[in-house]
Amino acid sequence: MVEMTLSDSILVASVRAAIKHNSKLSHQPVRVLAYKRTITLRGRVNSESCLRTLLEAASSVAGVEEVINEVEIIPYTTRF
Repeated sequence: MVEMTLSDSILVASVRAAIKHNSKLSHQPVRVLAYKRTITLRGRVNSESCLRTLLEAASSVAGVEEVINEVEIIPYTTRF
């Protein structure tokens, strides 16, 4: 198990807040993880546009050095 530092915990909270405050992203099931100022995003979004917005939101948070994208694009029309 990888332990997060306090600064990583703050980054996770800040990235989650940036996602939550964006109406385009607030209902997308995305998990935010951090390790040594690197953010990993996992989950699903419904469009390429949402993914770009998500990556921009995470990258814009002060202190984030890198964003790793593990997010799938699954349009609403193909979800079960």
